[in-house]
Amino acid sequence: MSSLSSHRRVAAVLLGTGAVVTLAAWVHSLGGEAPASDEPGRTSLLDATRTGRAAKAPIQAAAAVEEAGDAALAYVPGELIVQLHDVEDAEAVALAVQGEVMSRSEAGRFARIQLADAVSISDAREQLRQDPRVRDASPNGRIFGAGRGGKTATTTTTTDSTTTTTTTDSATTTESTSTSTVQSICDMKVGRSKITRADSRQWHLAEAKAPQAGQVDLSGYVVAVLDTGVAYEDYSDAHGSYVRAPSLSSVRFVAPLDLVNGDLHPNDDHQHGTHIASTIASWGSVEGVAPGASIMPIKVLDNHNSGMESNLIAAIWHAIDNGAHVINMSLSFVEGYHPSPALEEALQAADDAGILLVAAAGNDGANYVTWPAAHRAVIAAGGTRPGATRDAPLAAYYSNRSTRVDIVSPGGVVGNGGLDGIIAETIDPADPTAIGLWQIAGTSQAAAITSGAVLYVLKTGIPVDQVRGALQAGAYGLQNEIDFYSEGLGAGWLRIDKAVEKACNGASGALVSGRFDASMMLWMTQEPDGSVVPRARVTVVDPLGQPVGGVKPQVSIWGSTGGSGGCVTDAAGTCDLAGPAAIPEDPAAPGLAWGFSLDAVVDRGVGVRPGNVLFGSDALEILLQALADERVAYDALAVHWQAGPDAELGQLMDAYMVMNAGTGLATSPMGLVFTPDATKSPFTTERAQLNLDGTGLATSPMGFFSVRLVSFDGSGLATSPMGFRSLRLVAFDGSGLATSPMGLRADTVWGGAGGAYDSGLLSLEGSMVNLSDGAISVNATGTLLDGIVGSGGFRTVDGYPAAAQLAGSGAVDSRAIAVSLVPSGHGSEPL
Repeated sequence: MSSLSSHRRVAAVLLGTGAVVTLAAWVHSLGGEAPASDEPGRTSLLDATRTGRAAKAPIQAAAAVEEAGDAALAYVPGELIVQLHDVEDAEAVALAVQGEVMSRSEAGRFARIQLADAVSISDAREQLRQDPRVRDASPNGRIFGAGRGGKTATTTTTTDSTTTTTTTDSATTTESTSTSTVQSICDMKVGRSKITRADSRQWHLAEAKAPQAGQVDLSGYVVAVLDTGVAYEDYSDAHGSYVRAPSLSSVRFVAPLDLVNGDLHPNDDHQHGTHIASTIASWGSVEGVAPGASIMPIKVLDNHNSGMESNLIAAIWHAIDNGAHVINMSLSFVEGYHPSPALEEALQAADDAGILLVAAAGNDGANYVTWPAAHRAVIAAGGTRPGATRDAPLAAYYSNRSTRVDIVSPGGVVGNGGLDGIIAETIDPADPTAIGLWQIAGTSQAAAITSGAVLYVLKTGIPVDQVRGALQAGAYGLQNEIDFYSEGLGAGWLRIDKAVEKACNGASGALVSGRFDASMMLWMTQEPDGSVVPRARVTVVDPLGQPVGGVKPQVSIWGSTGGSGGCVTDAAGTCDLAGPAAIPEDPAAPGLAWGFSLDAVVDRGVGVRPGNVLFGSDALEILLQALADERVAYDALAVHWQAGPDAELGQLMDAYMVMNAGTGLATSPMGLVFTPDATKSPFTTERAQLNLDGTGLATSPMGFFSVRLVSFDGSGLATSPMGFRSLRLVAFDGSGLATSPMGLRADTVWGGAGGAYDSGLLSLEGSMVNLSDGAISVNATGTLLDGIVGSGGFRTVDGYPAAAQLAGSGAVDSRAIAVSLVPSGHGSEPL
């Protein structure tokens, strides 16, 4: 892309951009003081934001993600991200809902619209769904930097701010192909056992076994740092004066963009972003993990370390357009957040473009991974802290754990009296012209170190889709045959030297580029002691749709009880697992609900995030055709488990199972299983008689079949940030489905990314409805199921898969305990 065309696109992106609601305003909305710090000498969140800037004390303010948790705080009030077929329609569409266009993105084809005070999110979304110019309308989420506060490691120094502006390059970069004088990384012995060039307190470089500075030429690679900006230039404007950090003086900066202030100067006014950039690429008084790499600074977080989803989406598209090789997202959404289709689309586009995505797992110390790290295409980085020896780091107490974590990297810890944070160069939050060494800890820093590691693996020349697997194959856990996945720590501790070795010698081969797709069937059983146990049957297939035995699906479970579990598949690619039991407070009205997400399929220590797979059958096609003939409106399919004994599944509870069956790579298999009284919105059922003879798909009479129509009325959740309105499920009887996941087993299966694995005929192997065993065959091409999958799969009128919509809106909840079914990043999470 030429510099001129790049700037034209930037101008379109920047049109009308403005600062997000400040963190100070967010704290005020809580109606009280912020929690006191749990680290010595660290300022409280409230004290740090009263003046509109971080406190002048040498301890960085806490990131908002540590304190947030209310779903109402997950979104910017009164704002929508509206995806359009043509962005030129933005003003007209906004006017139709009494809104104003605040910004737009041509690349992402969306606009950020602020609604008038009198207009509710729910009403606006309902109206926009009917507008043919609109693809989708979603609330605008809030994002926060995932650092945990810091303190000065040395005396801060002030740099002259009167020098001329540093020139940056807005053109894309390509790696040099000259190898005549440059030794191949595969011929080197990379890694280190001690620090040589860098500050001796940079323990994380030795722990991650990073190559020595200058040993590997990384000049051909660009890391987009989506953050609070970077101290990358000497510059002054109406916002203030800024200087370039000395250790970044040799770094090449490309395609800078400030989406917070609406200009091309993404200077750091917080300190988080410069610390991240320094951790990645510094070469001076401190050493980055990947010195020599170029940085693309994109400001999406303000001086309070907070921002909004619309700017994150625009930043991802900017990174795609301007040649980034890696996108580092050391930021998180909070609990209660549900990703917009616009964000999913941007992340998918980056993945399709061959860009490696890395994000922080989150600093809540919880059993889930926050978005955007929860997306299937993103490498989720957890954090470690120094242990007794450099080869025995410990999991950081703040780092989120989940079967969705891919790897854990140095994140450090601040406040224990030592220098165990990640030391890098950054600004004083009270004065952007004062540069010094600061130690900051968090999964933000772990993500930055992981992004640097990615560059070394890319340097080996392996395909992009093998990089995640190479990182995992070289991890400390796999090298020592330790099952870190069971602890929610992914493949284990990052080892750059071993990851490079695995990539170079090809030992991982198909393993690291492997792909799995899977389905789940959920139910719950009543045990003899009165407890209720949620259960799942998982089936895993390979890219050809063949069952895969001997692999270990890893499942996250949350709701009435929470935890994780795994099982080993048999020759049919299937295994069963049980979740933690719950004791209902009132056996007559247990109100139990669980969410399950299949986060990884572990094969020889390497975890692959599986895609959704839908098992098709002629029985399913007949049912879909009958629903169409009777003109039954529905959003998704569900299974109703009738209470009573089942020869294979046990003593069943009266419950409903809803699985996500939408296409795309945003989420791995995820579903809900819940008792009828575990709902928070009006819930009604009615019977519908379907004439199966009328389908024209069978030659033998089949008569009528009865299904339940389950309707959720969203009026009771009108204040939901998601604007939940209504949802209708077609629920069929689950009896007889035990041998068929979702009851939809067939020779032809549809992958989560759309399209069939093969074009063979559907065959009656597991009957979803009580049909005869007569020979019935339906060609996949031209079937209703083929059309549904090709147009995005089963999705609600809101554009979300049903299970995600029910959970994210709060329509299904558990009354047994306080844990809500709106976990951010849990499982398939759109939450």
